Order: sequence, then structure tokens, then C-alpha cells
Amino acid sequence: MFLDSTLSLPGARMLLLSAAMLGVLAGGVGRDNARAPEAPGLAAQEETGRTRLQGPFEAQVLRIVDGDTFEARIRVWFGQDITTLVRLRGLDAPELASRCPEEGRRAEAARDHLTLLLTSGALRLRDVSRDKYGGRVVATAIVADDAAGADDVATLMLASGHARRYDGGRRASWCGGLRSAAQREPSFPSFSATR
Repeated sequence: MFLDSTLSLPGARMLLLSAAMLGVLAGGVGRDNARAPEAPGLAAQEETGRTRLQGPFEAQVLRIVDGDTFEARIRVWFGQDITTLVRLRGLDAPELASRCPEEGRRAEAARDHLTLLLTSGALRLRDVSRDKYGGRVVATAIVADDAAGADDVATLMLASGHARRYDGGRRASWCGGLRSAAQREPSFPSFSATR
């Protein structure tokens, strides 16, 4: 066999593992055979028919699409990178292609805040799986720097009020129901400089 004659056992395993990871992240592996070989830190688990890779995976932001999606170059193995869209797990932000002016303004603010967060430190992705619509992945994004430590980007977006929780069901509108949506989210006290 070709692999037997050209690669050592560790080299062959690395080649097969990286091919499996590329297939899962790119969405090219079917549900029934989407199990990647186990390796430390790369164990896969099933999530509603989609394989979830635990990671962490180093990532570099290429562009911000909106307040909950960005394009990234992800290091899946030594010298092996893929470029894909990443949607933040458990998060819904207003859409730039909005249905009302208020949503459009909120969408621009959410995109700008996500840009600030993702460029504030080293980016790592965890719990990576294919998105239900295909063409992108869903992941937990962690940003870390020496001074502030590591933070979950979705948690920071929620705390800033630029997004709301999303459980995968039907998304609520950002138009007309802005007051009721704001009432469901935790409010933060505002402080005034003057008394």
C-alpha cells in the first residue's frame, strides 16, 4: 500500500487525522462516517447528527461578516489550514440586511463590537461542528491575552447587549419587539458622571 511504503505509522496517522478533520470542518463527511480518529484534545462527539470537534484550534480572523459570524483561517493540524465562515455558538445578533432601520443600526454596532473583541487577543475555537445550513461551522470562540486572560466571545457579546441568546429554534425579530427583547435580557445599571 502507498501509505505503508512512504510514511511511518505516526506520519500515516497524522495524514489520516488531518484529512478527517478537514472533511468534518468543510462539511464533506457524512453523518454516519464522520468520526475522526481520537487524539489528545481532538476527541469528537455527536451533536444532533453533526460531529463536534472539541479543539482548541488556533484561528486568525480574515473578516467580520456581522455580529455573530466571521470568516477565519483555522489551523486544523501542523501546516494544515482551512478558511471558513464561523458562526458563534449560542448567539444571535441583529442582521445587516435588516427589516427595519433600528435593526440595521444595532447590526452595525454589533459587527463593530465583534471586530473589537476578535482582534483583542489570540483566537481559539472550541466545540466546532458543521452549521445546519452548511457552508460554515458553529463554534465557541475564545480570545485570550496576557493581561486579561481568556474570555468567551459570545458571553462578552451578550453582556454588552449587542446580541441575545440563540438555542437553534426560530429567531425572534429585532424589529418591533426591541423593547420586549430588551426586557428579557439582563439590564445593566447606567452611571452618570453628573449628580
